[in-house]
Amino acid sequence: MASAAGLSASSTSPYLGAISLGMGRGLLTTASGFPWCQCIDYDCACSPYKVVYESSVQSGSLTTTCFSVAYIGCDASRACCRGMLAAVDKLSFETTAACGVKSNIAGVTINGKSWPSWNPYSHPSGPGTGYELKLYNLKASNATFPGSKICITTKAPCSSLKDLCSSSPSGECTYSFADQPTTTYCPICPLNPTSPASPASSAAPTASAPTSTPASPAAASSPAASAPSSSPASSSSP
Repeated sequence: MASAAGLSASSTSPYLGAISLGMGRGLLTTASGFPWCQCIDYDCACSPYKVVYESSVQSGSLTTTCFSVAYIGCDASRACCRGMLAAVDKLSFETTAACGVKSNIAGVTINGKSWPSWNPYSHPSGPGTGYELKLYNLKASNATFPGSKICITTKAPCSSLKDLCSSSPSGECTYSFADQPTTTYCPICPLNPTSPASPASSAAPTASAPTSTPASPAAASSPAASAPSSSPASSSSP
């Protein structure tokens, strides 16, 4: 497997492939192309956080799927780890055509508050089309992100975790964080919904925290770029 600039192929998850693009950045993807952005490092080990599946509750044609964010730590000698400790701007799930249509997403909450900054996007993916659901403008950090609860309410036919989070062609649930709107670091990780959900700590250890002052989280009412009304959006995601 070729390695992207600044990324050791040996440290990368085996289901990822890399294409060197030069300029210190590379496009490293799953088989489908997720997360369709250029970053310096995509290694899941760079992420001090993991997404934990909590529950799916169905009510009529609506399904609310909830996740929590757990602190797991990372090697602070790596720049990508320090970058993710300092800031988290985006969380993306690779999704399906059923959930890649905005009209099938009823809403998103973070810590019980409505979150306006989200949108599904479509991307060319081999001979077909790939989809992602992106939550952005998080403005979180190691001081604020662990313990967060994220709930996504969907409408039929987007009715299950498998619909909401599924990579092509493996069928695994795959997600990616990004540290900045300009996506310097984008660790790509698998979510294992069969693993017991361990409680997410709301206070992460400070030993590996960066020396710079972490960004404060965005309030749910803070101004955010309004998502376009068309569905799904074009492949140029924020």
